[in-house]
Amino acid sequence: MATVRLNLRHSSWDLIWSSVHRILMLNAAMVVVNLPLLAALAIVERPWHYPAFFLVLALTLGPSVAGAFAYLDDEDDGLRQLVRAYRRHFRRSAALWSLSLAMIAVLVTDIAVLRGSRAGAVLVPALVVAAVLVLSSATTAQAEFVLRPAVRLRVLLWSALYLSVRRWWMTAMNLLLLLVAAVIVNQAPVLGLATIPGCVIFVVWRNSRM
Repeated sequence: MATVRLNLRHSSWDLIWSSVHRILMLNAAMVVVNLPLLAALAIVERPWHYPAFFLVLALTLGPSVAGAFAYLDDEDDGLRQLVRAYRRHFRRSAALWSLSLAMIAVLVTDIAVLRGSRAGAVLVPALVVAAVLVLSSATTAQAEFVLRPAVRLRVLLWSALYLSVRRWWMTAMNLLLLLVAAVIVNQAPVLGLATIPGCVIFVVWRNSRM
């Protein structure tokens, strides 16, 4: 019986282990930066009953994603590069993410209020689409911060919205991956946090660069 050998070049092994190392670093960084949010989700059984509280805790998600994208764009995969990437894009990403969360909160509130009314049959679907566009545009804009750091924030926002609509299939894939990651982490926190966030961010980053 013939044996199958896996022969890879030294450069290929370096690439594989470098990717694994980056993903593990991102997993650890996402846990550290978003620890208050993760702890609250683990303690509170029904977080949707406290939207304002969790909305404030979710403010750390945007800057952590922007820092992860910048870290993936850097050739060096050391811890210092990860910290620098997070600090470099913190202000712009925090401002954008705060604005996005505020818009999503307003849209979700409108959906809850109009859900049982006659006007809700027409307005609720449009509001849902608007909320999805805000979330997808905010995610795409985090990648735009890294790819085009010199461009003004307003220009990046319009560019992210345009790309989200034009490449709707890519947008849908990214949102689906983020949703699946959130479900897995919620169901199996330890295993999910150890494996999922870095992998999903890596795929979303690749999709955002295409």
